[in-house]
Amino acid sequence: MSTDRQRHYGEGTVFQRAGDGLWVARLEIGRGPDGRRRRWQAASRTRRGALASLRAARLDREQGRVRRFPLWTVSGWLQHWLESIARPAVRPTTWRDYETVVRRHLIPALGPMRLPDLTAGDVRRMHREATASVSLVTAQRPTGSCGRPCPMPSTTGWSPATSPPDCARPARPAPVPR
Repeated sequence: MSTDRQRHYGEGTVFQRAGDGLWVARLEIGRGPDGRRRRWQAASRTRRGALASLRAARLDREQGRVRRFPLWTVSGWLQHWLESIARPAVRPTTWRDYETVVRRHLIPALGPMRLPDLTAGDVRRMHREATASVSLVTAQRPTGSCGRPCPMPSTTGWSPATSPPDCARPARPAPVPR
């Protein structure tokens, strides 16, 4: 492919940005859930680097690997989960407890992170910091009743409406007869 040929509609564009002299590759990747156009772009110091990025992005788009929706942050996902998934499924007092844990512990510690970037190490760090400042029972609330950090939906594919596969709820002990 010659680097000087004119690209057709939908193949993207490469241009040199006037402000800093970087070469920018831009590609339309489709429409978002709100109907607005979504674009991918990358900057490179060289035109050749920008063209290579554009070719890789076109290949990703053709193979369906380019995201066609905005990325969730942990804060956004937790707020969505609270309102859309947990609220209709649990009792009001349980929802209040969930909301308190999310607001006091999870959002301040992990909120601004993008969900695909969240790692088990981040959850462990948050849990370690929580156990240093509150009681062990309170610290276990963000991770579930088993006390182990539960996987995030983007990495394991489990539905937040159900229990994650490796975080089974412990069985209740049998009532003691009086």
